[in-house]
Amino acid sequence: MEADSGGTLVLSGSKLRVERKIVIPMDEESITDSPSNMRQMQGSQSTETDSQRRNMEVSDRPNTEQLNKQPEVAKAHNSFSQTGYYSRVHAPYKLRIIVLNTIFFLESHIASQQLDPGDQWTWLEYQLINARKQDQKVYLVMSTPPGVFENAYRVPGVHWFHPRHNRVYINMVRKYKDVIRGQFGGHHHSDAFRIFFSKHERPVSWLFLAPSVGPRNTELAPDVTTYNNPAMRLYMYDRDTLEVLDYVQFYLNLTSANIRQNAEWKNAYTFTTFYNVPNISLYSFTLLMSRLNDNEQLFARYYEANSMYVHKEKECDHLCARYHACALQNMDYSSFFECISAKHVTSSSYKWRGTPLKSSAASLHLEL
Repeated sequence: MEADSGGTLVLSGSKLRVERKIVIPMDEESITDSPSNMRQMQGSQSTETDSQRRNMEVSDRPNTEQLNKQPEVAKAHNSFSQTGYYSRVHAPYKLRIIVLNTIFFLESHIASQQLDPGDQWTWLEYQLINARKQDQKVYLVMSTPPGVFENAYRVPGVHWFHPRHNRVYINMVRKYKDVIRGQFGGHHHSDAFRIFFSKHERPVSWLFLAPSVGPRNTELAPDVTTYNNPAMRLYMYDRDTLEVLDYVQFYLNLTSANIRQNAEWKNAYTFTTFYNVPNISLYSFTLLMSRLNDNEQLFARYYEANSMYVHKEKECDHLCARYHACALQNMDYSSFFECISAKHVTSSSYKWRGTPLKSSAASLHLEL
């Protein structure tokens, strides 16, 4: 995966033994042909000349002879090169991994003005319908995620998705909550997560946001209130089911590395032990949110890990804490603003307290 997506690697089994770096292949049945209007749009925006393309280094080109021997791979490669999204079905495990091109949904991208840019929404629903019919579980993988950025509270509501596409994404997750096992994203450069709720405010899905290998330059993003130390995340999964079980987070202290002129990567934490949850599941995320509401020390651990230990919890005031709390559990823009503008309901000195919480330890009702 790209560094912008969190530099994510995968480990196999519970013994933290590196099996191999996962490169997700693509199969014929899970790819649809790209619409001609997207090809035309890309052609009109390209500044590369025919001669430049002809002079491209041979090493940069796909091996056409090999691709032709695998027609399903050739078709997938062609579609991916035009749309940037694809899926892979692991039939023996009843698992479908869907890789999205969320660039099309960004408010800053011209394609986001279309109702269905690149036919990606149609394609995604087709994938989810087929997964449901075949009794498969789905992992969604993306770079830029939906929702609000938790570290830009100087300008409340900083987000990436066009509002229309943000709503479509939320509704898609709600509609296919029975097949979507989990979601993985990045782009924020911060270590965080999100919980999706139904219209009845019951948790239906979770999203991991992995920190980045590259630190954010705050001079280039003045609205952002933090930068991050470089980080690398390794997921563990069950080799029999491919279900993600846990992850280990590593980071590099840039200040120390520059002083010592030596890059020493350190083990930051393991998810289940760091947050004292049984596994990676919707139940664990809901339990975690409940504990964050009651445990100031736990919030301090979350906040310092959020920047990979660049900033300390004492630097996060009441506004900062509420912004994080609201961003973690309000994917819809309007509900996020309702959350940060709600009046405090307690006089507690704990900064997180008073934030409207959608789930509690006393009532963990999951919509499954």
